[in-house]
Amino acid sequence: MRYSKVTNSELLILFIGVCLIAVFASRDAIAVHAALDWPTLKNKIQRSHPDVPQIQTEELDRLLTSEEDEKPLLIDVREKREFEVSHLKGAKRAKTVREALKILGPAPANRFIVLYCAVGFRSSALAEKLQDRGYTRVYNLEGSIFKWTSEQRPIYREDELTDKVHPFSIKWGHLIDRSYWSTAPE
Repeated sequence: MRYSKVTNSELLILFIGVCLIAVFASRDAIAVHAALDWPTLKNKIQRSHPDVPQIQTEELDRLLTSEEDEKPLLIDVREKREFEVSHLKGAKRAKTVREALKILGPAPANRFIVLYCAVGFRSSALAEKLQDRGYTRVYNLEGSIFKWTSEQRPIYREDELTDKVHPFSIKWGHLIDRSYWSTAPE
């Protein structure tokens, strides 16, 4: 087998070609993710978890600030690194049904529970699992922390107010204004 010598010019052309392919592939990937919008996402969540009731951000905010209304137990279903960036005041973190049941302890089956994540997929899935365990007043926060933050409702890093939220990924991060991103997503 004979090999021909590759010139520096040919290597440079090959390198530029590979770089251009990478740039256009990245741009196209971001454009595909941008096609996912809130109405489409809401529809997908409702189709995936039709028995999970949704609570609107306005209603939850009203309940949390009201003197008379029962306060729901807030469960944040995100990863630890997401929760550490920000969360709703008083929220407990539980990624799995086992962790959620530990938080709930001996709570009655009719305990008022609101779950949230970044956009609503993970929290709806966990809400469904809690319903399967007999909990009757389990809600998903529609739009979750991204919608809550976009509406400039209060979020906290430990006990301090913040306006930053973990963007989770490029795919989901585009659903919230970049000014709220704590870091560039992985």
